[in-house]
Amino acid sequence: MTAKRDAYIDIAKGICMLLIICIHAEVFGVIGMPLTFIAVPMFFFMSGFYDRSEKPLNSWLIKSLRTLILPAVVWTIVGRGYGMVLKYIKSGGVEPWNLNIYEPTEGNGPAWFLFSLLAVKVLTWLLLRLRLSGWKLVLGSVLVGYGGYHCNLPFYIDEGLVALPLYVIGKRIYPYIGRIVVNRRLALSSLVFVCVYILGYVQYVIGGGGSGFKPFYLVALSVILLCFPSVLYISKSIENKVCARSIEKFGGNSLGVMLLHAPMCHTAAVVLNRVFDVGSTIWVVMFLLAYVIIVLMSYWLTVLINHYCPILLGKRVVKAA
Repeated sequence: MTAKRDAYIDIAKGICMLLIICIHAEVFGVIGMPLTFIAVPMFFFMSGFYDRSEKPLNSWLIKSLRTLILPAVVWTIVGRGYGMVLKYIKSGGVEPWNLNIYEPTEGNGPAWFLFSLLAVKVLTWLLLRLRLSGWKLVLGSVLVGYGGYHCNLPFYIDEGLVALPLYVIGKRIYPYIGRIVVNRRLALSSLVFVCVYILGYVQYVIGGGGSGFKPFYLVALSVILLCFPSVLYISKSIENKVCARSIEKFGGNSLGVMLLHAPMCHTAAVVLNRVFDVGSTIWVVMFLLAYVIIVLMSYWLTVLINHYCPILLGKRVVKAA
């Protein structure tokens, strides 16, 4: 029997996915988006909830290649081809096709997350093979994460190194998550750290092509982790509300939305930047409208792909009986 999904986790994923789309919608770079970069670290954190690295490598690696790398490659190719069309429209020329192993997902930026997540899974497995467990495993991941910031490795492995502590701590905390998400005092305390993050005193940014933190690695890591309880608490609090069901469905389809929204954001930028003055009131209004359309279209297209061609998102094709 398949275990029931935690609705509040899908709600949290939905909230974070809305923030990630903000990162790629140009308008939020103009009007400000200090909170949005909390979303990527939290996705790594929540991915650790369902880690199965204790199992033999061959029992999960092949599945991870299908569910992570296959859709990353497919949608990078699609995104790169579409991006060349947009560049032709924008500038009248087409850049030659080339593969940069340090930024291979240039055509569809968010796909880098999938390469890094596979690296994180393999790194966690390696740490467990060293017989690290409990908080020793966390300490080992923190040391690897700190080292990752100073590396420049291909296929976003360095981003995986930086994200490793978030994933491992998510794995370590998950058995206690039921108590964390209902703790009001912890949630209120967490909001203080969210404010510190919004005001820019602390950064813990993970992204394709670069990552960084300030002021100090352990401080940044601690603050970003202490931001998460408030998001989970809010997600749990609205779990049974009618308004949360749409966010839950959105979060449950976050993989497809992640891969589909970026080309739409690029399209909106190309069109609106040619029609309106960038930063003008009408440009902001139209871009915010485009943001809503992108959210809806990326979700609906994901649902259609899941139904008619799920392999494009790394899912098995279920044959009719």
